[in-house]
Amino acid sequence: MKVSNKPNPVWCADGGRDTKDRFFLLSISEAAVHFTGRESRSEARRLGNAGIALDGQGVRAWWWLRSPGFCSVDAASVDTDGHLEDRGRLVCSVGGVRPAFWLDLRS
Repeated sequence: MKVSNKPNPVWCADGGRDTKDRFFLLSISEAAVHFTGRESRSEARRLGNAGIALDGQGVRAWWWLRSPGFCSVDAASVDTDGHLEDRGRLVCSVGGVRPAFWLDLRS
């Protein structure tokens, strides 16, 4: 499946080339739409309880998005309270992932 890598909607950092992947991380806009039903990050600053992830010990953990952050060494994320962090974190930071995939129910 084609995965579109658009620029950061706030900071305009380049998202890079589109890819073909079966599993991927959500973008800022996909997280906003799928967790809140809202089209834009400005309408969905917080993803609500569904955006909160827990680690193996049941402690809240932040998680990566595939969208770039402020610049090419940052990636957007969702913090421990479910807030979208469009400025991003350094990509060498240790965080969680919530892999996504599209399931075709027609077949």
